[in-house]
Amino acid sequence: MQKKSISKSMGLMSPLETASKEEPIADGLRGIQRLQKTHPSIDAFGYEDGATVFLSIDRLSEYSYNPRWVYLDEAVLEMAESIRAHGILNPIHVSPDPDREGWFMVLAGRTRIRAIRQYLSDLEEYQKVPAIIHLGKSQKELAMLAYMENDARTTQFPVDIGLYFQKLLEDGIFATQAELAGAMRITTAKVVRLLSFGRLHPTILEVIKKAPNRFSHIIAYLLLRAQTEYGHENAEILAKRYLKEEWSARRLEHEVEKIEPSVHKTRSPNVQKINLFTSPTINANVKISDTGRIHFSLGGVIDPDKQQAVIEAMRKMVDGIRVIAAGNVEDEDCSSVS
Repeated sequence: MQKKSISKSMGLMSPLETASKEEPIADGLRGIQRLQKTHPSIDAFGYEDGATVFLSIDRLSEYSYNPRWVYLDEAVLEMAESIRAHGILNPIHVSPDPDREGWFMVLAGRTRIRAIRQYLSDLEEYQKVPAIIHLGKSQKELAMLAYMENDARTTQFPVDIGLYFQKLLEDGIFATQAELAGAMRITTAKVVRLLSFGRLHPTILEVIKKAPNRFSHIIAYLLLRAQTEYGHENAEILAKRYLKEEWSARRLEHEVEKIEPSVHKTRSPNVQKINLFTSPTINANVKISDTGRIHFSLGGVIDPDKQQAVIEAMRKMVDGIRVIAAGNVEDEDCSSVS
């Protein structure tokens, strides 16, 4: 029986066009034999890199760096109703699961898979879905592909991106915020603010989860300021009020600034002073508190000919601290040098 091909571009695919086997759609088995001789990107199962195939949803697993954290029930139901009415629009994107032979990680298309599993599991025609297979990709390439494909869809929220970026940096997929920003084609400043989501207390994230479209990276940054200065309980109160009273970002910033001084008194920070180095000519100290604040001081006398070298050494030190922190808001005055 002749199989119908599926384009990688946007198009409608009716349930009647599902294939009977998990195989490349366009060329069939003879095409696979030809590609194995002429194309190096063929895996052990005969799949070509970039080929569109039908895969059983029972063989699809979660990508370890999922760009999605929020799945709204109404969005999943709406997707299920769309699939039931029109079929599947566009293939999902997958890559072989390194831990389960014959399985594929879903890089983009999880909402479609969730919709089928939750609402269409009784319909046989939807138990195989069209998928573009990506072979031989590095962790960075997979991370970039997953971000780009998901970012093109309106159901991805800033909190999704922020938590995704945090995981990529924590696990060393990208070494620095600047490298991550370049790969994802956004500014480093925006990456820094998006990372604010990853530093918020879980209770604040649960508030954000209720209406993720209302919480931009700017709002996350303001809530992080409140959390750092006044504790997560007060930041959570602000998050709830921002949502309930429909504040603007400017109003939230104003509310953060005017939190009463009495709040400070209810939670006295534990401050520890550490001497880093002492000599007849140089003295270096750092103060750290359990609220996350850091104050660094350096004083002494340096040969004028060596001052520039000292400044360069200090810049390298500060840059190293910034990389380790990897989530601090870059323009927040959390340290000083005197």
